[in-house]
Amino acid sequence: MKRVAIIGGGACGLWCANTLKRRLPTMEVVIFERFSQVGKKILMSGNSKGNLSNLGVAPSAYNNPDFVAPILNYDCGKFIQRCHEFRLETFSDDHGRVYPLSETAASYVTLMHNDNQARGVITMLDTLITDIKMDNGRFIVNGQPFDYCIIAIGSKAGLSPKLPDDSFPTIDGQRPFKVTPLFPSLSSLGVNENIAMLNGMRVKANLKIVIDGVVEYETDGELQFIEKALSGIAVFELSSFYARRRVLGHTPETDIFVDVCPRMSNDELASYLIQNVNPKQLGTDDLVGLLPSKLSQYVHSQWRRLTRNEQTIVTLVELLKSLKFTLNHDYMPTNNQIFAGGISLEEIDSNSLETHRYPNMYIGGEVLNIDGMCGGYNLHFAFAAGEAIANSIADKERKHE
Repeated sequence: MKRVAIIGGGACGLWCANTLKRRLPTMEVVIFERFSQVGKKILMSGNSKGNLSNLGVAPSAYNNPDFVAPILNYDCGKFIQRCHEFRLETFSDDHGRVYPLSETAASYVTLMHNDNQARGVITMLDTLITDIKMDNGRFIVNGQPFDYCIIAIGSKAGLSPKLPDDSFPTIDGQRPFKVTPLFPSLSSLGVNENIAMLNGMRVKANLKIVIDGVVEYETDGELQFIEKALSGIAVFELSSFYARRRVLGHTPETDIFVDVCPRMSNDELASYLIQNVNPKQLGTDDLVGLLPSKLSQYVHSQWRRLTRNEQTIVTLVELLKSLKFTLNHDYMPTNNQIFAGGISLEEIDSNSLETHRYPNMYIGGEVLNIDGMCGGYNLHFAFAAGEAIANSIADKERKHE
């Protein structure tokens, strides 16, 4: 009987085990999970509602689109169909984000884990694997020999900061794989402006990120102000583009421009302002017909920095439609959902995710240098990676039958 070790009981590991047992029921599949439960990060996704995938999944949503393209042949429709097979019903929202019908991530984790158990997957909880030994082409994991080894450890994003920074197991005591430096992504972005007065405020806005003078991305959504940073789903989307530059060793000049009146065109806003305010005598409450009081006061504080000659209706429209925030490069978020960076893609076959260095060893999921946009894209890649790895192993075994 052939044996497979899966190191990590997260999105990639659980899905891979499920596909393996569906295709090769007699294969022994063992998951080694360092925590006391599987799917710990899945349980936190989508504010615990379980944002599992997205109807818009496509290579362009990821930092390395050419690499992920073959993996994403396992698309959102195929993922949803599999969920139905283990009795999980799903729905999608207006942004294409896919959730369990129960709106709880625990539904997915419970049903997937139960299906794996019913198919004979062995799960070893509270088991941290720090080193893998090689023995005549086999992998010695936790003292046991395996024919295949899958590393799907994810990352510590969103977990305890006390966890070790590098939990990737060594191979015979060595770290043989090239690693791209990590940087927090899908996170808040620190700014240099003093925004303490806005702490806790949430508004709907249009945001764009300008990196080294080029507009990299623009989106609409919720903006949340925290004491020293911008946060919220829209900011998380923008943060991907900044993080991808940082992992390359570049600290780019970066600004966020916020349209705080997204429901009004420039002309509509100008018309309102002409009728209701005197730009030369703008008061702290003169914009509360458009903005929450504290935001009105903040905009007023920025307005006062302009010279009297600059204080015109045109510049007030520009301020409201392009409120500027400059990124603080020293700010390190603790609320990041993922990390940009990881195991270099040079080490991996893009079709199977098998390592070039060690035949029958695979690496999948977030531990790779793959990061996607906010909204279910990263979990979907983890599921699709687990599918690709399982199919590669199953195809190998079928050839030897």
